Amino acid sequence: MASKESKRKRSTSPKPSTRNSTRFAAARLEEADPKPGPSSTTRGSLPPSTELGDENCEVLCIRAADRVNKCIPADRKHDSKLTPTPLALLEWLPDGGKIFLSRDILATDNDDDLHNVFWNVVTGLLSPMTNTSGRIPVSGFADEERENDAEAVFTKFRKTCLERDDYKCVVTKRMDTEHWENLGEPSDMPFGDLKAAHIIPFMYSSWNYRPTSSINVSNAWKFFYRCFPDTRRVGMSAEDINDSSNGIMIRT
Repeated sequence: MASKESKRKRSTSPKPSTRNSTRFAAARLEEADPKPGPSSTTRGSLPPSTELGDENCEVLCIRAADRVNKCIPADRKHDSKLTPTPLALLEWLPDGGKIFLSRDILATDNDDDLHNVFWNVVTGLLSPMTNTSGRIPVSGFADEERENDAEAVFTKFRKTCLERDDYKCVVTKRMDTEHWENLGEPSDMPFGDLKAAHIIPFMYSSWNYRPTSSINVSNAWKFFYRCFPDTRRVGMSAEDINDSSNGIMIRT
């Protein structure tokens, strides 16, 4: 008889991309995207242009991308990322975020101003995002009790997401390995190890546990809302990070 290990062959297909996971709850909205309000000045950001009128998102993105591509390299902090970073965001942010970023870019008078916009994105959005891994930051908690509380919250979060998604990866439809085993290892059901991934990263709710954190929580959330305005419309906040509506089951 073949061993369980031989039956549990893993697929060689590519792992699913989570690139679009940040388009949180877009399909659940009942209304069209709101027009973005003026962006406030934070760490070098510039006020939006008053001459952009009612140009649509596509036109604004084309104009903003053209402006970025005209930037001349110089001796500025992380200058090599000055062009590719805004261009990537102009491609992958939701429309509300694209409009917000395009207007800031088009309001710049020179390349140094453009670098200020770029650096504002780095400090306001990318740093908070990349300082997280979707896992509980165990070393960030002040004591063992809080760490245990966080583990309990995450366990409940995973269980709720598993039940909601029928114990399957929403992309590959592979069943969670443990649940597959509990069902008697059906031969016609593909399976794999799954994780409950936060759409808005867990760390956006955990900074209160980290008094020495360099992250400005208020500014991080303000910038996040500007880049992903739909999350504000559905009432998403730090208290809702571990709600199943902010989770998705994916194959690890």
